Amino acid sequence: MTSLPANPTLSVASLLQAMLLMLPRQWTSATLTVEVTGDIVRLDNITAEADGAAGARMPPSIVQQEELAEQGNVALTELAQLTGWRGPKVRLERAADGSARVLLLDADDAEHSRIDVTADAVLSFTWTDPLLDAMDDARERIGEAQSAFEATIAGFQRWDYDQDCAELSFTLANGEVRTRPAQLVGSWSKGEKTWLWAWDNPSILPQCWERVAPVRDASRTQPGLGALVRSPIACSQAAAVRLGAVASARIGAKGIFGGTHPGGVVIVAVTE
Repeated sequence: MTSLPANPTLSVASLLQAMLLMLPRQWTSATLTVEVTGDIVRLDNITAEADGAAGARMPPSIVQQEELAEQGNVALTELAQLTGWRGPKVRLERAADGSARVLLLDADDAEHSRIDVTADAVLSFTWTDPLLDAMDDARERIGEAQSAFEATIAGFQRWDYDQDCAELSFTLANGEVRTRPAQLVGSWSKGEKTWLWAWDNPSILPQCWERVAPVRDASRTQPGLGALVRSPIACSQAAAVRLGAVASARIGAKGIFGGTHPGGVVIVAVTE
């Protein structure tokens, strides 16, 4: 049996991250069966056990399942190359303290290799339970206000943001212009597939993100919310929108607008 050091940079971190986004929330254990072809290891089946009612909820769809499965395949292949393990099972366990363990099992279910990951390492992932909780909370906080906001701009023909005034404006079909104070939260690049927080974008004036920066500052001391502090973040557009919604909800936004443009999308929080 090979015992490996707890190191979040190992491929096991990538495997655990994929499972956090694939399995029911608060899962406590999972068994993965794999197929090995040459040097390639691929997921064949996953079964999981979850903790009570929380486990019935699925994570938000911020990464395509196919991408997560491929991420798992790459991680498992790397683990096989690292340890000499050849399948056929992997056992994942999460403890009450937030730590995790990955057990690579041989054909007779004997333990071939073990990788222990500390709770701090798990909380250092981009997508964590606290962040997924914050995404759910953001949707609940802003839901009613969002519906009202969308009703006021229904059928708009054009949108603009004035950095000098920190205002978001919409030109309606009848020519009427409606303007609201708003903060730029961040932007997602279609080409780079990355989310950039507004406070990390030198082309944006400080008055346009001054209310968003405290969300970053408060998150520095809240375990599992590293994604609200890091920038840029490689992610899908759906994930970027969710990140923008978390920050928007935390500044008490009266609505969230996703302004599309040829290069991607910018998330704007309406503040009044």
